[in-house]
Amino acid sequence: MDPTPLRRARLCLRGLRRRYLPKSEAAFSQVDVLVFSPGGVGTTLLIQELGRYVRVNRPHDRDGLKHLPTPRNLPARVKVVFVTGAFDSVCQSLERRGFLPGQLAKLGSPLGPLLPKARARAALRALVKRQKQAWSRLPPSQILFVDYDEL
Repeated sequence: MDPTPLRRARLCLRGLRRRYLPKSEAAFSQVDVLVFSPGGVGTTLLIQELGRYVRVNRPHDRDGLKHLPTPRNLPARVKVVFVTGAFDSVCQSLERRGFLPGQLAKLGSPLGPLLPKARARAALRALVKRQKQAWSRLPPSQILFVDYDEL
């Protein structure tokens, strides 16, 4: 599914916001455990399951916390579960469902939604790498990395 020009423009604006305007600390007020990922690795299922026991972010990203590019303004009290997976599987899952342009924006790429497919894949690879590096700076007591295959 190829986004319309208006949808692409909206996605570009989302990418700008995600890259330069981090979530406020208040955005995390209803969350004890943040479960997030680059996308395409079963995060929704894990959020729904953990939500039975603890306060987690919204499974369908209504709160904008499911695919954060960086941990800016994350309170120290919030525990984090970062779900990862093999890049090719992530990319294929996003492409198959028509989510790749939107995911590029959610990961902070203002121009990602405008890229042709091959360049979009390369951009996604760089964004996923940058996301993991940014979140790896959290103390090990605050973050747990879980591979999709381990779920």
